[in-house]
Amino acid sequence: MTNPIASRISDASMAVSAGVAGEFSVEAHLAEALPPGFIAEWAAIAVHPMSQPFVALNCWRMLCRDEGELTVFAVRRGGRLVGVAPLARSGGAVRKWTAPSHAEVGRVVFAMTEDPAAILVAVFESLRRHGCDVIEIPTVTTESPLYAGLRTAAEAAGFTFVEDLTCMVPYKSMIGGWDAFWKTINGDTRRKFGQQERRLQKLGSLDYAVWHGGEGLGGLLDECFEIEASGYKGERGTAIKFREAEGRFWRQFTADAAAAGLLWIYTLRLDGRLISYEISIKCGGVLYAMKHGTDVRVEAQAPGNALHLNIFKQEVAAGDCHTFDFAGELSEWKRRWSKDAWSMMGIRLFAPNAKGRLAYALGPVLRRGLKRVPGMMTAVSWLRGEPMAGRDACRAKATVPASADLGGSTATPSTGESGGSDNITSSS
Repeated sequence: MTNPIASRISDASMAVSAGVAGEFSVEAHLAEALPPGFIAEWAAIAVHPMSQPFVALNCWRMLCRDEGELTVFAVRRGGRLVGVAPLARSGGAVRKWTAPSHAEVGRVVFAMTEDPAAILVAVFESLRRHGCDVIEIPTVTTESPLYAGLRTAAEAAGFTFVEDLTCMVPYKSMIGGWDAFWKTINGDTRRKFGQQERRLQKLGSLDYAVWHGGEGLGGLLDECFEIEASGYKGERGTAIKFREAEGRFWRQFTADAAAAGLLWIYTLRLDGRLISYEISIKCGGVLYAMKHGTDVRVEAQAPGNALHLNIFKQEVAAGDCHTFDFAGELSEWKRRWSKDAWSMMGIRLFAPNAKGRLAYALGPVLRRGLKRVPGMMTAVSWLRGEPMAGRDACRAKATVPASADLGGSTATPSTGESGGSDNITSSS
C-alpha cells in the first residue's frame, strides 16, 4: 500500500495560539520502516506506560491492521524529539486517521515532552495538508495532558472537537505510607478483606510472588490464560486461550514490556497452584493494571482481593509509584478499593474542510437529531438485534456513547462552525 505521506515531511514555523510558539519539524514514518534508533528515542520520552512504543506498535501489528497503514508522526524541535503520535489511515472518500488501541490495553497516550497543544497543532496541520478529514482517538482519560492538548489544539487548528463518555476508570493514590493508604479503605471492607484472606489460608499454603524479568514468562502466561478460561470467558469462547490473534498479541506485548524492564506480574498461589494474577506495567510512577484473573474454583474466597492487598502493601512500601491505575472500567470489586475515577472519552476531530464538515453533519449532528425522534433509539436497538424494550431500556441505551455512537456526544465547533471488554477476567 502506498502511503501519501510516507516520505519525510518538514513543517516549519508552527505558531500556537495556546501561548506557545516555536519551530517544529514533523516527520512521518511508516511503522514498518522506522529509522534506526528511533524506537529508543521514542521510549526515552514515554513517561506514561501506555505511551511506550511497543503499545501502539503491537496493537496495530496484531489487532488493528484493518484500520489502515500505521504512520508514526515524530515532532522535533531543534532536532530533538519532543512528541510522537502514531495514527493509522483508513476510509475511502472520507480520510480518517485513528490512534491504534485495544479494549483491554486501555487508553491512548501520546509521548510528549513539551506543551501537548503545541505539538498536536503541528501534527494536525501536517495531517490536514496531506489529506485528513477526521481524526479519531478512541480512548483518552480526562486527567491526561493529551485530553487538554487535544481540546486546545483542535481550536487552534480549526477542527471541531466531539467527545463521548465511554466509561469511568478507577485509580488509587499510593502516596503517604501504608497507614494513610489503609485509612482510605472503608472499615467494613478492611475487615472483610482480612476474613477472606484467613479463609484462603485455611485451604492451604499461600504464596505471593512477583515476576519481573528472567526465565519462565511463557509458562507463567500459560497459567494465566488457563485461569482466564476457567471463568465466563471460557464458557463464551472469548478467552485468550481460544483466540489465536489475541494470544499472539499478549505474548509479544508482554515480551516487549519485559525487554524494556516494565513488566510486573503479581501472582497468588494456593499449595503451588496459581489462583490469581495481575499483569501490570510500571513506568513513570504509575502502576498500570493490564489484566487480572481469578480461578473460579476459589472465587468465593476472593483471592483477587488478597492479591491486591499484597500488591498495595508492597508498592506503598517501595514508594516508587504514586498511582495505581485500574485501567478497565469501574466495577464492584474495584469500588471496594477506590471511589476515585477518571472519565474515559472517545474523541473525534473533524477537519475544517468540505469533507470534514460533511462527516460532522452526517455523524454527530444527525445522530443528535435522530435521538430526539420518539422511538428512534428503540428502533435502532431492534435493528441491532438487542432485546430492549420500554422507556427505561431506551434511555439506558441512549447513555452508551462511543461504541453505539448514537448519543451522549458533545461537540465544540471551531470558530465559524455550526454546531463518550473490561480487563477483568472474573470478579474478585
